[in-house]
Amino acid sequence: MKAYFYGRFSQKRQEKGNSLLRQLELAHQWCKQKGVSLDEQSNYFDEGLSGFHGTHRKRGKLGLFLQACREKQIERGSYLLVESLDRLSREHLFHGQALVRELLLDHGIRIVTLFTNVEFTAENYEVTHWLIDAEFQRAHSESKTKSFRSLDNWQRRRQSLAEKPLTAKVPAWVQVVDGKLVENTTKADVVRRIFALSVQGFGTQSITKRLNGEKVQPISPAKMWHESYVVKILSSRAVMGDFQPQQMNDGKRVNAGPVVRGYFPSVVTEEVWQQNRNAMLARRCERGKITKKVSNLFTGLVWQNGEQCSYRATNFTGYLQPARRTTPGFKYEPFERAFLWWVKEVRLCTKQDDGYATVKAQADALERQIRILDAKIKADSSLIEEGYLDELTTLKKRHRTASEKADAASVPLQSHFLHGQRLVDALKTAKGEELETMRRALRMTIRQVVVGIDVRVVGDKYSGKYVLSLITLKDGQTHLFYYTLKAGRVVDGGCHYKMQRGEFEKLPDLVRNGLTPDVGFPVDTDPLGKIKTTCKRMRLEEGQSYKEIMAATGLDRITIYRYVFDYQRPKQMA
Repeated sequence: MKAYFYGRFSQKRQEKGNSLLRQLELAHQWCKQKGVSLDEQSNYFDEGLSGFHGTHRKRGKLGLFLQACREKQIERGSYLLVESLDRLSREHLFHGQALVRELLLDHGIRIVTLFTNVEFTAENYEVTHWLIDAEFQRAHSESKTKSFRSLDNWQRRRQSLAEKPLTAKVPAWVQVVDGKLVENTTKADVVRRIFALSVQGFGTQSITKRLNGEKVQPISPAKMWHESYVVKILSSRAVMGDFQPQQMNDGKRVNAGPVVRGYFPSVVTEEVWQQNRNAMLARRCERGKITKKVSNLFTGLVWQNGEQCSYRATNFTGYLQPARRTTPGFKYEPFERAFLWWVKEVRLCTKQDDGYATVKAQADALERQIRILDAKIKADSSLIEEGYLDELTTLKKRHRTASEKADAASVPLQSHFLHGQRLVDALKTAKGEELETMRRALRMTIRQVVVGIDVRVVGDKYSGKYVLSLITLKDGQTHLFYYTLKAGRVVDGGCHYKMQRGEFEKLPDLVRNGLTPDVGFPVDTDPLGKIKTTCKRMRLEEGQSYKEIMAATGLDRITIYRYVFDYQRPKQMA
């Protein structure tokens, strides 16, 4: 018969000691004395799992051993070696009894306690069950007392937070001096810079790359900056001074009590934290290659024929085109130019976001429900098996969604739009790194205002292309801008307000019938405009012959004819 060793310790810090070595040494000594081979292939050792809460039995290696017994992978009559019975369980007596009965009576396993050298079997269970009960009762009582004292101790320490820090473990930008929490100025400046970059539109990838490129000293023990740590900093409310006390429950860290305001020194204002929160929400769907040049201001927002468009560069010209490329797409530069003109010209009829109060009230109500249900589950663990834990998980998901909506609604749409207009003005004079920063900030602002841009392209390169864009804002409003391309030049364009989505289908016909271009639209100048005017004047007004015009301009007869009568090459037949 084989012997299997099971060991366990409940605290991770115990792995630094000799707990595992001691238990293994006792197992080898017993096997050597009894002449039994010890199975060292299987690993049945739980590190840092509680026997008081039954975590090792539910999702630990003891659970795997029980599963192997149930599947007949372990023979009847095999030995299970443990240092003492409290390694098997520190749960309530009933759970310990059920566990031992299953091993002894159902699976025929022989349990050996190495410390007392006692062997428990199905044959002697009637005689030794009182010893098993006494051992489990003692182990459970000890753990319960320790747990109560520990919780009470931490509760008292939480109540005295105003007098002294709860623990010496603090964020990297905070240090303990004479029993008080103070700011580490050097590291706090790095944290403030990370938030500033995020608010300006830099994603966590770009921030990490910039910090490593500039060789900024990490504020953590790591040798270089990692994106996960940047995300952790940007997501932490500790930068505003908030502290959420926590405790371990069934091997998981859970909140213990309300958030303590002003516990840590504040290194970032609540306004900056909220701006960063909105910026991160706006960048949620924005992911791609990191480049210094922000080529596309509309990542993930533009759609053509029901397909999302992405940016691609061909022959030094940028295009927006659906991924499948079954649709020709359209040039990026005139599209961006027309959009930025629309940003400057349009005037939103937005109101203060009245929905914020409603969404915030929903989030607060859900948070109260979570606290009440969490308290009930802690008071009566049997509620977990009745589905209350699933209900708690659902409530937390709903609370997270409502909180995100409240964050987004906390800043009115009008404020984002006015900020975007200021950035468009700043782009005219920005250069180099400043231009990159401005474009990133503008891209983020666009995402905070716009839900999507539906684009239709009609016409062709010979008769002219009409690009029509319907912009849907986050408050449900829809706006339109359009422009006309002829011979690669923008010749007219404009915007119309309060256009309903249902009218979008009619727009190509409206354009063909002639929409009046808005004054001030950024059209392209015709590089041949002067020579065309000269040809028309000489031929139509002065009546000069083609030979005389050819001699004066140096152009051939066909070119002069096209310039005089604005003749366009006919569309090639398929």
